[in-house]
Amino acid sequence: GLKVTGEIVVTGEIGFEHNVIVNPLTKELTIIDHLKNGFVNKNEVLFKEQIRFEAHINIEYKRDFEFFKLQTSIESKLNVEMQGTTGLAIRYGYEKEQGLFFNQKLYFSGIKGQYKGNFKTEIRKFGKFEHNTNNGNPTPFTLLEPFEMDLMETQLFNHNKNE
Repeated sequence: GLKVTGEIVVTGEIGFEHNVIVNPLTKELTIIDHLKNGFVNKNEVLFKEQIRFEAHINIEYKRDFEFFKLQTSIESKLNVEMQGTTGLAIRYGYEKEQGLFFNQKLYFSGIKGQYKGNFKTEIRKFGKFEHNTNNGNPTPFTLLEPFEMDLMETQLFNHNKNE
């Protein structure tokens, strides 16, 4: 009969803490993260993979039957593995008219994977036949393409604004 097993795992978290120091005369930015790492005049902070997706699916089928009075058996297997990640990049900026602001960008690695399968049949009178996908090697595939998406720009403060 048919047997399907699998596992889908999604793990991660998104969180950040930055101290941003701006020199309005030179427009120099100093960014200090929660680990006390400092970035001077590097206005983009790229976070590591924050949300990770993994899936493993195994399908097996086995059956014995008679086909035109010939004893026949079929066995097939398919193994699929997929993974992808998403994260966040933050770019800080300072403009006299705008003040201190940051832009957020979501990045997605896409969902990529590989599959491997085989098929065996045996007709007692004629012998065995076996076929493997890609000569037994895993075959890569892309389920979703990678992309980046601009989220929003947030103005933190503007001491030059007269309202």
